[in-house]
Amino acid sequence: MNINDFLLTVSISLTAGIAVGYLARDFFAMLKRLHAKYIKRSQYFEDDKSL
Repeated sequence: MNINDFLLTVSISLTAGIAVGYLARDFFAMLKRLHAKYIKRSQYFEDDKSL
């Protein structure tokens, strides 16, 4: 493996890692929003003392 192959491998790995990182960040943010919207109980029901 010469230096050009090494630099090509590093640049491809770095580009792929950055892309996967951004996609994972967006995916987990979407999951968090869906969890807060549909699964997590609202604070309104927790603070309701009229029952």
